[in-house]
Amino acid sequence: MEKRRWIWQISSEPGECCDHPSNVPGNLAATFSVTWIGQCCVYMRTLLYCQHSLGIGHLVRTIHLATAMLKLGSVGVIVGGQIPAGYTFDPALKIFPLNPLSMDVEGRLFDPENKNSVKHLLEERAVHTAIITEWFCADTLIVEMFPFGRKNFSAEVLALIQNARQKPGCKVYSSVRDILVTTRLNQSKHDRLAMARLNQFFDAVLVHGDPSFARLEDTFSCLKDLTLPVYYTGYIAPMSGTKLQSIPRKNRVVVSCGGGRVGKNLSQEAVNAYDLINRELGLKMTVLAGPFVEEIAYCRKPGLQILPHINDLSSYMAESCVSVSQCGYNTSTDVLVSQTPAVFVPFETPQENEQLRRAQKFSEANRAVLLRENELRPTSYSMPSLLPENATYPET
Repeated sequence: MEKRRWIWQISSEPGECCDHPSNVPGNLAATFSVTWIGQCCVYMRTLLYCQHSLGIGHLVRTIHLATAMLKLGSVGVIVGGQIPAGYTFDPALKIFPLNPLSMDVEGRLFDPENKNSVKHLLEERAVHTAIITEWFCADTLIVEMFPFGRKNFSAEVLALIQNARQKPGCKVYSSVRDILVTTRLNQSKHDRLAMARLNQFFDAVLVHGDPSFARLEDTFSCLKDLTLPVYYTGYIAPMSGTKLQSIPRKNRVVVSCGGGRVGKNLSQEAVNAYDLINRELGLKMTVLAGPFVEEIAYCRKPGLQILPHINDLSSYMAESCVSVSQCGYNTSTDVLVSQTPAVFVPFETPQENEQLRRAQKFSEANRAVLLRENELRPTSYSMPSLLPENATYPET
């Protein structure tokens, strides 16, 4: 029988080989994770950067990706936004929280802790990011959303890439969702700048979507000018949909509003409609108002539950007979893996059309009912029963 070899490395080039893991130097064995690939055990250090600003969707997707990558080695995540109270991470992940910055619906940065100016926090973050990058010494850097977005953090991200490149062979990838905003006032200029930065600073683009459902060129006008490869990873979801199909459904509607900063109206309307929903449809209701939501006015009633957030939304959906939500990336993938009948009420403004475009695609695929916020009625909570049985599902 062929003897397996253990490979350990510090740089991007394969290092020395030895016959048994006990022979791996102690400092490396304590630092790196272990994964068998063929006849070898590979160690890789991956650093991810995530700046979630308005909600928590970017954080959720990045953590799903980072957790899956633990199979390949040691994984660290630089988190630039406010981490919700009670949010849990896999203990094997190395989480590096920066001084948090958030963004309002007008695109203005602010300190969610109301302690310092944005300028001061950015200066401190620059120092901390440089220290983290040098210490972690990544083989791979994955930057979430930039340069397709996060222009307010351009200096921070470009410095991060420059520092990571100090390690020979370090690869840099842009990680991006399936659908982008296309309604900026300067959209053409924005796309050209993103294209130039991708060609200059990145090795490839990772699109977390299914090209048969949504293609990057549908919402990024400069794709044909890219000189680097673009890879579709499929939609990122926390667990297999097959596993969730065995969960019995309860007579309950779940209303989820993402981070909550732009979902208060949906939460409040659901609470206001609960009496009628319960009386006419016999449904109990759980409202996930979001960890950053302002106070919602409601009276305690049997069958009505208000929660800020739950970590495993797909399983909770799988136990519910109807989902009513906005149409952010993660909520839509939770609908996919749970295959729960859904009503999407997308967040939209003149400058934000990403959720609307996604909801329209789900509606066209007979996978969800699309309602604009001003169209939501108590009877909407029974509308998913009208969905045909031949609904189609993008790849997760």
